[in-house]
Parts: sequence; structure tokens; C-alpha cells
Amino acid sequence: MSLTTRQTTIVIATGIVLWFVAAMAIRFFGSWLFDFGLKHILFYVLLFPISFPFVLLLEKLAGLTKDNIFAGVAVATMAALFLDGIAIAFFPGFYSLSFEIQLAGAASILWGAAVFIALGWWRSRG
Repeated sequence: MSLTTRQTTIVIATGIVLWFVAAMAIRFFGSWLFDFGLKHILFYVLLFPISFPFVLLLEKLAGLTKDNIFAGVAVATMAALFLDGIAIAFFPGFYSLSFEIQLAGAASILWGAAVFIALGWWRSRG
């Protein structure tokens, strides 16, 4: 399950980029998306098919195999969650000026991280 230095660098960089994309999506679409109703629920469900191509991209970019895809996805997600924790704690306005959107955005990034890890686990099954 170990990653080479090259793979580790690639998955961390990819995790950072994916976090930034998610953060910008929250910033620009959060007030429309997080209605705490049907759109919000649908978004959570759709994160599975939305995230799957990014798991495949991570595999390709880092040259991951079934033996280390789970580790690669976990490390990429770790990098994203570190940044999310810092942003939510110290720079919540980065996501939105609205507390409700900040909260919904943080929750959606946590959900997306779990989805990404679940998809990595699923891809690594032997």
C-alpha cells in the first residue's frame, strides 16, 4: 500500500487542487445549491458520480495500482481536509460571507471527502 515519493507528491498536489475547486464551487454556487432541500440532497447523491472521474484521474496521474489506490486517495483527501480545516477555522469568508453557506460548504466537503475515500476503497477491491 505504500506510495513512491513521486506518487505522494502527485496525490497531495491533486488533493490541493480538488479542494480549491470544491471551495470555489461553494463560493460561487453555494447560495444557490445549499437550499437545505431537494437540491441539497440531490447534490450529496450526485457527488458519487461527480467524484468518480476524479478518482480515475488521480489513478492515472499518479500511476496508482489496485495495491495503492486506496492509499493514494486517502493521502489526497488528507491534504484537502487539512486545507479545509484551516479555511473553515481561520478564513470562513473564503467560502462565503453567510454562516449557513459556510456550514453547508464545510459539511459538503466532509461528505465529498468520505465519498472520495469510499470510491478509492471500492476501486482497490481485489
